[in-house]
Amino acid sequence: MLKTKPVDEELLKVGSLVIDKERQSVSWKENEISLTYTEFMMLLSLVKYHGHRKSYDQLREAADLGFVSNNTVSQHIGRIRIKFKTVDTDFNSIKSDYGNGYYWQVDRLFLCVFPYDSN
Repeated sequence: MLKTKPVDEELLKVGSLVIDKERQSVSWKENEISLTYTEFMMLLSLVKYHGHRKSYDQLREAADLGFVSNNTVSQHIGRIRIKFKTVDTDFNSIKSDYGNGYYWQVDRLFLCVFPYDSN
C-alpha cells in the first residue's frame, strides 16, 4: 500500500499549491488566495496528507469548530473551492468522497519521456 508521509515544514509546496503556515498564507499557481482561519486550517488538513480522505469529523477538529453539521463543513469546503476558482477556473484539486469527507488530489504534472537506450 502506498503511504503518504505527513508534511510538517513551515512552507508546504504540493504541486501548484504553496502554503506558508507561519504567515497563514496560500497561493495557487503563484496567485494569492485569501482564506479565513477556518478555511485555512481545513485546507492545511487536506494537504498535509494529500491523497488521503479526511472525514467530516477530522476537518471539524482541524478547524477547531466544535460540533457543527456535515453541511457546515461542506459549505466551508465549497467556499474554499470558489476562492481557488476565482484565480483558476479549472481548479478541481479538492475531491469529494460522498458522505465520508474530502481529499486533496495533487494537480497533474507534465510527464517527461526520455529515449530508452538498450546499451
